[in-house]
Amino acid sequence: MEATSSLATERGAIKDSMRWFHDQGLTRLNTRNVKTYGKIAGKSVAKLAGEVGVSRPKLYQDEALITDKEIRDRLVPLVIISDLAFELFEGDETKTIHWVMAPNHLFFGHSPFEMALAGKAKSVEDTLREWLGR
Repeated sequence: MEATSSLATERGAIKDSMRWFHDQGLTRLNTRNVKTYGKIAGKSVAKLAGEVGVSRPKLYQDEALITDKEIRDRLVPLVIISDLAFELFEGDETKTIHWVMAPNHLFFGHSPFEMALAGKAKSVEDTLREWLGR
């Protein structure tokens, strides 16, 4: 968990506004919300599980225990991106979810969600911080 804490500190405070996780330690993924967001993006549970890096059966549970450091290290930037977007859209959860899950020409047709899970979150974070004047 230390690595996640240092990653969180390095990138800024994590609020988890979109409730990607059930716990402060970022170990229990909120699978209900992940599936809801996936549905908005038109992704099957199998595709979503592959992108998130968890088994498909885990996504059918209410929460999934994340023990793999690599998965957690890709999910932390997703939380940060979501928090920045939530701030940009002035707390409008619907707009935030749609932006995070929608393909975006700024990211070569990939969604911010896909960028984060592919380990390419920096350009999304930088774009959001620029838009927020940081």
